[in-house]
Amino acid sequence: MDKFAHMLTKKIKKQNPTLTEIEALKIQFGFECLLNEISKTMLFLFIFYFFGWMSNLVIILMFYGGLRLFAGGLHADTYWRCFALSLVTYIVITLLGLYTIPNNVTKIVMIIVCIVLLFLYSPADHPNKPIISNKRKRNMKYMSIIALIVFFVISLFLPASISATALYALLFECISVPLSKLRIHLSNKSLAK
Repeated sequence: MDKFAHMLTKKIKKQNPTLTEIEALKIQFGFECLLNEISKTMLFLFIFYFFGWMSNLVIILMFYGGLRLFAGGLHADTYWRCFALSLVTYIVITLLGLYTIPNNVTKIVMIIVCIVLLFLYSPADHPNKPIISNKRKRNMKYMSIIALIVFFVISLFLPASISATALYALLFECISVPLSKLRIHLSNKSLAK
């Protein structure tokens, strides 16, 4: 993936010689991210199709991924760690959604836990791209809570196992936010030594 992104960036730089090295690196990083996400998604589609879990994957991508846009979340160091962590997370969410349907009290507890986690810890910075503006952090925090509530309400109108998958996707995403903060904190602490 990285070699292909580098090749594409070289072609763009050749056609646009005024690009600075920094701009070219940004373009290459964008290609790397895009290609990694496309390949990961294709692998997920194949695996989930094989097990007959396509509807669960779509719900996970919409709910987990949709909330993650605002709240941030845990990031792995490498492509394969990211793939493995995402795959295990998505499979656990799917299995929970298929085999453990939360009752109304559990749903209320889940949403309260999620709101508290997002209020306390969102947004989670990407280690390579921290959010510097306090105003942007505050806006993203409120947007993540609003998105959570909207997704929660939508999940209430879905069929039982799909609704459960959506709720577990939201819960796992909310749990990933403080884990991301903890990982960054521990990483910074080890760098300071």
